[in-house]
Amino acid sequence: MMPIELEAIHEAAVGRQPTEETPFNAGEKLAVWTAILLREHNVGSQDAQRALLREMRQTIIETGNKVAELGTYRPSDGSLQVVVADNRYVTWSGQMSFFDLHTGRKLSKLPQPTLQSTAYNLVELLRRKMTASAQSG
Repeated sequence: MMPIELEAIHEAAVGRQPTEETPFNAGEKLAVWTAILLREHNVGSQDAQRALLREMRQTIIETGNKVAELGTYRPSDGSLQVVVADNRYVTWSGQMSFFDLHTGRKLSKLPQPTLQSTAYNLVELLRRKMTASAQSG
């Protein structure tokens, strides 16, 4: 990934760039990794991804920091599931609505049953990335 792309991801996911004085905490790292995951899996356009990340940012960062504070991840600690339905509608743990990637609006219900859905466990994403980072560094 080119540096300019990574800067754009940092801005979309966290709203800032990391520095020596203020590096990313675990929750912010999870937000960046989530942005990369959305990009790699072509979940909506880049504009839709940025809008979705703004909606999810607080939940992602709080969850990532909570898991990091526990020091270890256990499935009983809970998870943050993100579900993408028909590559258009997104919901996540604790939400009672769907974010429409085409309009940027929240919907209280889907207009029709979904044909396809994909779920991502962001707590597992954090665990795997942190484990890989610890093993390589």
